[in-house]
Amino acid sequence: MTIEEDHLRNIVLAHHGARPIVADMILHTHPAPLVLFCHGFKGFKDWGGFNLMAERFFMEGYHLVKFNFSHNGGTALQVVDFPDLMAFSENTYSKEQEDIRLVIHSLKHNPALKEVWPTQRLTLIGHSRGGAMVTLAAARHEEVTALITLAAVADLESRFQAYDLERWREEGYVTVANARTGQKMPMKYGFYEDFIKNRESLDVLSAAVSLTIPTLIIHSKDDDVVAVSEAQSLHQAITGAELFLLEEGGHTFGMSQPWNGLELPPPVRILMDEILSFLKREIGIGHGS
Repeated sequence: MTIEEDHLRNIVLAHHGARPIVADMILHTHPAPLVLFCHGFKGFKDWGGFNLMAERFFMEGYHLVKFNFSHNGGTALQVVDFPDLMAFSENTYSKEQEDIRLVIHSLKHNPALKEVWPTQRLTLIGHSRGGAMVTLAAARHEEVTALITLAAVADLESRFQAYDLERWREEGYVTVANARTGQKMPMKYGFYEDFIKNRESLDVLSAAVSLTIPTLIIHSKDDDVVAVSEAQSLHQAITGAELFLLEEGGHTFGMSQPWNGLELPPPVRILMDEILSFLKREIGIGHGS
């Protein structure tokens, strides 16, 4: 079977209410460890070089599953970019946590994985806000045996400092600009209300302190979106965590959307080597790990 034949692209893995969770499943025909990848804010599963990263995981012996959060603004028919701004406006951190729960449940009960993922243990990887989401999820789901964060947010509450909360409450929504698509992407005030209501369960550093699983934290020193100090905070919170800092690479490690290159940019090649070395050391390759 060729690598392309092993790929299940743009399948609806689960539903969050009426919203589909669309995923790619890149699977071997033999038992192998499973890596679950989560994108960040204003992101999607096919952003930038994520597909090339997925291929690298596959070629190195891992199953790779990546998905669009149910309210990221994509649809089942258009998984790239943001045709459904209504869904985007209704997203919350709690919904993203529920999405991860639904995906894990779906994977555990997926017949395609029954023989090739017998242990039902997995590694979580997340970029940016996705890094915060996987850190929270790792503390909630016993199936998670390793955690990797890429340019992760460690303090979700601090992200609200960019907004005029009183005006947001009065007007009912704020908009965030997407310079690439030209869209003004709305976020309802319910996003903030959900955080306040669930502040304790959405405390990333509190979740991090409870973790005892192998953890790798990757960040660029020149990240101007999420400061490197957030990586350092995660590193301090998680007992035994490894911290890998790149001198440069920015928030997206040299990637952009679309990524038309046949190879990943140098910062991503470096971090992929670090990730694969970490995984080989901590969970091995194959053997149904």
